[in-house]
Amino acid sequence: MGFTNSPAAEAFLVKGKKYDFGDYLRFQIDRQMYPFMTQLNDALEGTLEEEQVASYEDWFSDAQEAELYSQSQHAGSLGPGRSLAKLVDLSSVRKLLDIGGGQARFPFRFAKPIPGWVLQFWTFRTLLRSEKVLLKQKAWKTGSRINLEMH
Repeated sequence: MGFTNSPAAEAFLVKGKKYDFGDYLRFQIDRQMYPFMTQLNDALEGTLEEEQVASYEDWFSDAQEAELYSQSQHAGSLGPGRSLAKLVDLSSVRKLLDIGGGQARFPFRFAKPIPGWVLQFWTFRTLLRSEKVLLKQKAWKTGSRINLEMH
């Protein structure tokens, strides 16, 4: 007896498929987010000590964790960015502010049809280090201008 994926698993979880976001689940959710779920009861009961709660800033101070987050978030953002770009007409927009944008997946979904726009990009320092080259390549390809700011 053989096994096959359901249509949804085949479309969204098979590496290399157009809508694959498995890396988001494997790396960000499984490795980074799921371990925090062990604190859920304490958080709901109000017994979780403040020093047990790490902020994104604490988390991203580790360059390897920041890179893992950024790369896995890429997989999780492509689909929603694609969908939003189909739903929202930004053809008259010339400036966009992306706060905490990781690798700017959402705005660059919009930038494809809008050359010449300005993206104001604000994110964590550790994320920005790994993404400057990526963002500059995207700006060059789309004819956009990117203003980078770090938190």
